[in-house]
This record gives sequence, structure tokens and C-alpha cells, in this order.
Amino acid sequence: MKRQRSKILIGLLAIIPLLLFANSGMTSNNQSTKQLSTNVAANKNEDVQATKTELTLSHEKIVEKTSAFMDILVQETDQQYKVKGMSTKQALIKAFNDVASSEVAKKYVDVYYNEKDDGLYIVPTELPPWFVADQDYQKEKISNNKYRIQQSNQSDLYGNYEIELELSYVQQKWKITSVNYNYQNDDTIDSNQAI
Repeated sequence: MKRQRSKILIGLLAIIPLLLFANSGMTSNNQSTKQLSTNVAANKNEDVQATKTELTLSHEKIVEKTSAFMDILVQETDQQYKVKGMSTKQALIKAFNDVASSEVAKKYVDVYYNEKDDGLYIVPTELPPWFVADQDYQKEKISNNKYRIQQSNQSDLYGNYEIELELSYVQQKWKITSVNYNYQNDDTIDSNQAI
């Protein structure tokens, strides 16, 4: 009987360190899990803060995107109006990737460029009516990632016109996703009809 008690006592003594070790591991795991959860929550809060900051469309960003759009649209050419840097409409549309949606870029490229067997040619004509950086405009938030910019302008060629740009936050950047014009005769014309 004494032997049996000794075996039980030895068995318990062997189990107790295992239980203590397992419990400390669980506590450590729980603390690690809690720390990981806290870190994930903190990272999510930082991401939300960054997203809120990025989704504010500033005047500087509007000017940057509208200016870059025109800079890309007006390519350098030789004396025969052949584009020096690109040979296809598709390559030019791709150049707009950081500035405008491919649908908007395509409308302008189709109007202002001809693609021939030997390369890409600009159509010699006036620039389209466009956003003027130092003129007043209205900015309206349409959704969390979309703004409408409206501006009234006047030019000798186009007369009085209103341009309406839509800028959307897509693929981690602001892009021009729509362009519409309203001319003095109150007809609304989309970008491919206006240019």
C-alpha cells in the first residue's frame, strides 16, 4: 500500500510540472494573442487614419492631376506631327494610367491622335477646353472616394463653358474618371463630342 501511495505521489509530482508548464504557455499564448490583437487593431486604426487623409482631395491634387493630363495629352512631335516618344494609341492611353481612367484617356486620344503604319500622329488642332488652375471652382464630395469639380470658364475658341470633372480614388491614387462640358447654349456634351 505504501508503494502504491508512492507511485501515486510520484505520478502527481510528474504531472504537476507539466500542468504548470502548459498553463504558463497558455498564459503566454493568451498574452501573445492579446498583444497581436492589439497590434492588428492599432495597424487597422493607422490604415483608417491614412485612408481618411488620402481621401481628402486637395486643390494641389486637382491641379496636379489636371495639369498632368494636359502634359500627357500634348506629346512632343516632329515637323510632320509624328509623336516622338510613342508609336501607338494604346501606349499613349497607358501613359495616362496615374492620371485618368483608360476610358477618359481613350476619348481624348481617339480625337487628338491618328495611328498609322509608321507611328502615332497628333491631329494639329486647338487644345480642348480644360480646367484652369487659377480660376474659382466648386468641389462636391459625391462619395467617400469620389469628388465632382465644376468650373466656369471662357475662351475665344469655345466661348463660355463649364467643365465638370469627376475625380475618384482608385488603385491607391486620384484619377480623372469623367469629363463633361456644358456650353453657353446649355447643351451638355461629353468629352468625346466636345473635343
